[in-house]
Amino acid sequence: AVVSTQSTGEKLQETMVLLAFKPTTECSKYKALFSEDRWEELVLEFRASNYHLHHLHSESLLSTVLQSGLSAIKTHQCYSSEKSGDCPVCNEPLNSLATPLPFSHCTQSRLCDVLRRAGYYK
Repeated sequence: AVVSTQSTGEKLQETMVLLAFKPTTECSKYKALFSEDRWEELVLEFRASNYHLHHLHSESLLSTVLQSGLSAIKTHQCYSSEKSGDCPVCNEPLNSLATPLPFSHCTQSRLCDVLRRAGYYK
């Protein structure tokens, strides 16, 4: 992401000057604002403003909850040769999703046993 040193007013003035130029202008300062690459920047700026305006996060709530759950039951055993067949993190595709996440602070997850007894999986 490019960090702009311009104030909002300066950006607005620069953009308003575009009304006086054609998209085929040769003036480099304004030619860049008409370029196709500028659309990607505008999309990113719009999304960031929309998230900020509506107090939203750029990452979905489902993703956040899934990552929290995987991190809670992820142990070093999930990436060793002694994987548990009952542990969701030991099996694909959750194993690859949990790779960048931190390990839980316990050495052995008891949550898998609790979930198995509750009938969530065998």
